Amino acid sequence: MPRATPQRTCAACRTERDRSALIRLVVDPTGSVLVDVRAKLPGRGAYVCPQRSCVERLSERSEILRRAFRQDVDVSGLIACVDQASARRVVDTLSLVARAGGVVGGAAQLERLARRETLVALVFALDAAERAKRNAARLFPDTPSYTSSLDGAGLGVAIGKGPRAVIGIRHSALSVTLLEELARAQALG
Repeated sequence: MPRATPQRTCAACRTERDRSALIRLVVDPTGSVLVDVRAKLPGRGAYVCPQRSCVERLSERSEILRRAFRQDVDVSGLIACVDQASARRVVDTLSLVARAGGVVGGAAQLERLARRETLVALVFALDAAERAKRNAARLFPDTPSYTSSLDGAGLGVAIGKGPRAVIGIRHSALSVTLLEELARAQALG
């Protein structure tokens, strides 16, 4: 018999979702709210949807988290903390996918690949030219695309290569996790 997926409720909108679909927050000893990226830190946790509106609501109404944590909390910098944690998760997961051979980088490689393989996603650098985006979308018209928070140099570093305006993601077990992280980051704005 399959195990039930743990459910948690978003502290901001009160929507119940799978625990893995939410962001876990914890309080450090000074009372500052932090993101528990791996959801493994000890102590009481509160969960928030990976939606900008939910994070903003918690940031504006500290009494929600004060009640959830049963102590006074400092929510200053919560939005930046969530954004940084989300960006870090994307970079870390992207690096793992690249290490496993699941990334195709560069326009020339994408053109060669277009004739013989499908991709699960296209990831654009923050500073990618519109022309590069159009060309990649033309080669892979039904492939979802995401814009990274990294510029071309940062995207290249994340995959262990030189600067890249666009990269393609091949299907693998890790690519599913990467797509979840990209969607989460995109929802956070």
